[in-house]
Amino acid sequence: MLYVACANNMTECNISDSGRIVIPTISDVIALPFFDRIFILLNTIYFMGVHQVSVRSYYKRMHDSAIDFRENTILFNVGMTSCVSLPMIGIFDCINFKPFHFFFAGAFFLSAGYYSYRISNLMYEKKSFFPKKDHEAIDLSYNLSYLMLGIILALILSAVTLGTSFWVTPAIEWVAVFLNMNY
Repeated sequence: MLYVACANNMTECNISDSGRIVIPTISDVIALPFFDRIFILLNTIYFMGVHQVSVRSYYKRMHDSAIDFRENTILFNVGMTSCVSLPMIGIFDCINFKPFHFFFAGAFFLSAGYYSYRISNLMYEKKSFFPKKDHEAIDLSYNLSYLMLGIILALILSAVTLGTSFWVTPAIEWVAVFLNMNY
């Protein structure tokens, strides 16, 4: 979507010789006609068809591995919040529904960041409850959770200090969403 929007001059995208870099935010791109529908459709399919299954299976697996029931339930609810919140960002665009858009964006980044960080740390702590063949993937997930957390913190700091018009914030936002979807 970013490539098509930039290639067809549907939004401002620029890397000029003067060093001025303009990268649109995901919100700018999905506010464009038809891209909003693609975003909602693809994210709903992914989050309701793949991510929520993953959240539910981790809930079951963590329940069976001596994780505190209360923390496991909190993780389940936080994981499900990330499932619902990303498609809602597309439903409530940043032009007509700005407060709702930013509410769901905040809910997504905070829930996705916390969920990935906490679930990876718990699996790492309880690695003995998992088959040996999964230990390498658990180690990778554990290391990536710190990267994910760092990117989300950088996104928040960048948005607060630089706003969304400077190219750094949109670039971090694109990386954060793609990392989360491939996490």
